[in-house]
Amino acid sequence: MIIPLLKRSLGSCEVFFTMHHASISPLSKFRGVAANQQVLLSSEILTSEKTCGELLELGQALCKQIAEKEIQEPMRSVSIQLSLVASEWDLVQEQHRHLLKFSGAHSDKFQVAHLCFPIDFEYYYHDEESVSDFNKKSILQLIKFFNTEALLIYCSWFNQECELLTHQIHFDASEEYQLQALFEDFSHEVHSPLLVDRQQAIAEAMMDEESVHKTENHKELLKLEKIIVSARVLLLSDLKTQNDLLTRMIEGIQKIETLHPEFTLIKQKAVLLNQIIINHLSDEYCSWERLQLMMQLLDEQLGVLPMFCGSNNESINTLLNIRLALIEMRKTHTFEERLKMCLEWDQKNAKEPRIKQELHELKRCNLEALG
Repeated sequence: MIIPLLKRSLGSCEVFFTMHHASISPLSKFRGVAANQQVLLSSEILTSEKTCGELLELGQALCKQIAEKEIQEPMRSVSIQLSLVASEWDLVQEQHRHLLKFSGAHSDKFQVAHLCFPIDFEYYYHDEESVSDFNKKSILQLIKFFNTEALLIYCSWFNQECELLTHQIHFDASEEYQLQALFEDFSHEVHSPLLVDRQQAIAEAMMDEESVHKTENHKELLKLEKIIVSARVLLLSDLKTQNDLLTRMIEGIQKIETLHPEFTLIKQKAVLLNQIIINHLSDEYCSWERLQLMMQLLDEQLGVLPMFCGSNNESINTLLNIRLALIEMRKTHTFEERLKMCLEWDQKNAKEPRIKQELHELKRCNLEALG
């Protein structure tokens, strides 16, 4: 069921708001922001399977309306949850369960990845002196294991793009054969039965946790949590393997790209995914803005609908603002220019490049639209 929308336009943006709806909390609402045929969604924390479905169906309807074209099914989407992890981890887990249930029951229509980013300390948004170095490290480690599941879903989406490309191209030279072998190795890793078993073990344990919570069987809860943590540790190793293949794939394409420009687009997608995963695996994180800019470009290239969820509107607006500014730059800058800006974002220059200054100005102008 699609929820009635209120709409207002401001500059090049259209902002859509939902009316209050009985199936969600009295203060809840969904919001969509559209520019340059791109849609971004935001909402409060998703507290039921039904609410997840409503948000995804709303996003699908808006994408069809704004992009004026049929959306591929299953539609790819990512739920990006901004959370005070120290106090809201149970809510993160709850939303994850609801998304797993809904996407599992409607896998023919929706594929959903779920990322969580903490807003507990300065690295993301706030300067919280109460967060000790130990707690900060623990939170980041927890999030690293959690987000690995979503990044593996991104790898599967990228693999689908690779499979489409390889079906259209005839490989005939030695370097091309080597590249074809890398595509095949990557596909084998994505479809690995062991990886699928680990993902299934996490999903089943999380579903079991929901019923065990009601019985307050702490021993059984601990057992299920161990299953989840153990599987996520192994998934992190799977992600490293896939990213190593991504690195080799990029190197392989660079060798033949001049003669075969048809590989350029898939290389750009590989570079973005590779850089995002490198940041995920590292203990030295890139800036928040660079990460979100890279993720926005990757979502555009893979046709992923971003949905931002959380209890802190200021944090959501900050994230929406970063991404919306990059979307608006599509009118004046090529994809290659925007990609170069994202990859070089954290470089310390005496004078900011003009393209970076333009993005900051767009962010400033968008504050009114998102307020």
